Amino acid sequence: QIVELAKSYLELGFQVVATTGTRKFLLGHGLDVESVRKIYEGRPNVLDWIKNGWIQLLVMVGMGYDMQDEARTIRRTALQYKVPIVTTVAGAGATAAAIGAMQKGKMDMKPIQAYNLETHPNGVYGQKSNYVPTPAP
Repeated sequence: QIVELAKSYLELGFQVVATTGTRKFLLGHGLDVESVRKIYEGRPNVLDWIKNGWIQLLVMVGMGYDMQDEARTIRRTALQYKVPIVTTVAGAGATAAAIGAMQKGKMDMKPIQAYNLETHPNGVYGQKSNYVPTPAP
């Protein structure tokens, strides 16, 4: 899944940056990614990259228990510098899909009830919706 995610972001025109182990894994799958240090590996590290504005979107999935303190510090710094954070594989995939749709100019918004009505015309979980679409002004 990580390979497909990285590939999708590269195809969208993003430069993908990863820590040493993840970078090695992605390089092994033919993906060109840059390396960034973890906090404890010295400077410049991921915090410096965030503070310098070199990271515009942070995808942090699969952090092990031993990395929880570092992950918390990274998330806190990203929030402080207004860098969006995605913490699940599904969320990262949805974010890439949304960015791709925006790049193609194929993005529309409607309430979730409208999507439910389209995909489940007989109701969701046995519940019939009372949602009635209204024309746009």
